[in-house]
Amino acid sequence: MRAGDDRVQPVMAARAPRRGWWKRYRSVVYLVIAALIFLTPVVLTHYKNVEQNRIAEEYSRNVAQLDPAERDAALAAARDYNSRLPEFGAPDPWTTGPDKNSERYREYLGHLDAFGNMARLRAPSVGIDLPVYHGTDSSVLSHGVGHLYGTALPVGGAGTHSVLTGHTGLATLTMFDNLTHIREGEVFTVEVMGETLAYKVTSIETVLPEDIETIRPVVDKDLLTLVTCTPYGINSHRLLVHGERTELSGNIEQEYHSPWQPWMIAAVIIGLFVLLYLLWWIRSQRRKRHAAEDVDATSGQ
Repeated sequence: MRAGDDRVQPVMAARAPRRGWWKRYRSVVYLVIAALIFLTPVVLTHYKNVEQNRIAEEYSRNVAQLDPAERDAALAAARDYNSRLPEFGAPDPWTTGPDKNSERYREYLGHLDAFGNMARLRAPSVGIDLPVYHGTDSSVLSHGVGHLYGTALPVGGAGTHSVLTGHTGLATLTMFDNLTHIREGEVFTVEVMGETLAYKVTSIETVLPEDIETIRPVVDKDLLTLVTCTPYGINSHRLLVHGERTELSGNIEQEYHSPWQPWMIAAVIIGLFVLLYLLWWIRSQRRKRHAAEDVDATSGQ
């Protein structure tokens, strides 16, 4: 054999195992990549849900550090604003919007704005714990609950009717996805400037976007309505969850919900099954390879 052949032979021998490794495990690599892609929405949704919960909790902590006189003044100013609201004629939050350059809208933005968001909404029975912001434009509804301009600020009071809106069906945020599971008699709360107001669900209805009769104020009643689009993915109607002020019970404040959603849990379970299958497949391939090597060794003796 020539000297040149001696140099080439080791290189070719060294490269062969690499090609063999890729051929042997490439299906495993593909399955792992597919599993990671499959679980990416779960990870992103969980992360963003936790982040929304963190912002809501941070609002509560920040408000608790305010001087009580400052909190009382903010609530008094908001109630005065509510008393001066014109006759109700609020637009649909997803199709039309207010004149943001008007003096009245600028006044609206100045109320309950100590920390960038005006309140914290919680509905423990359906896992909602979200910050509430001014307005209902797309930039607001993409990262929180929006207060519908033209309705009363959510500070309570006889003859007021506040409306809070949230999206359903966002790719990586749960938001109001679970609102369809809330039931009459259940309670949700709004925390605003250190006060927690409780509302019992009195009725649930589905209406057309232009139907606003049931979100008008009612004399001597303290009302709050939660609104989202429905049906899921079609959004041709509005789901309205009506609540009326009730006494705040202690156990409502103590309830805890997990940011994990059923579809997220299902995705993780499927991912685990895929992982177990991969482990089984790798082990079975090793056994087959070792058995083949034993046969070759036996036949060679």
